[in-house]
Amino acid sequence: MEEKKITPEEGMQVITQMIEASKQRMSMPNLRISIIWATLAIVTGFIVIALNKVENLPWVSLAWFAIPGVGLPMHINLANKFDNGKVVKTTIDNINEGIWKALGYIAIGVTVICCLMPLDGYSKTWMLMVFYDLVVVGFATAIQGIVIKQKYYIAGGGFSVIWGFAIVALIICDIPVSIDYIMVFYIQAFLVMFIVPAAIIRNKLNSRQKCKN
Repeated sequence: MEEKKITPEEGMQVITQMIEASKQRMSMPNLRISIIWATLAIVTGFIVIALNKVENLPWVSLAWFAIPGVGLPMHINLANKFDNGKVVKTTIDNINEGIWKALGYIAIGVTVICCLMPLDGYSKTWMLMVFYDLVVVGFATAIQGIVIKQKYYIAGGGFSVIWGFAIVALIICDIPVSIDYIMVFYIQAFLVMFIVPAAIIRNKLNSRQKCKN
């Protein structure tokens, strides 16, 4: 049986429909999953700032364990509710899912490094987690924005990457930088990367839904 050929116009229409379906899904449980991770990162940043005010606390870096410790159970719970077999994923959804799965594996590797290095007295190794979140997660967020054609994610991810490289440059140049300032940039990055774009997209989808009704 001869396959039906798709015209360029029909191909663009299919791609547009997939992108719109993915944008619509941003207002569903998987959007809440990203907000959970962003909120945990922001709260952890504030905790690190607070604990850093108290001297002689070598276990301050353990606060970073709050992110996977609290986030993973909540992620799994929401993901199970969302993946009930009733929602058909588009190619765009699969691309986004692949991006964040890859980041998850990288995060595991970075976490292992951050756990092992302090055993030899390198307590500042936990800064790797900050660089990972700012640069790697920021870059992935920008890529996601390109895939689903959302300038807010592109701008938020780019903002995070630039902040991350700025901090790296300061350290390479042996310019003293306070952990408090780094955490402020860290918190701002997650607000701009996830919280703000999610709110804007959700409002736009709600407005569009009201217009249809």
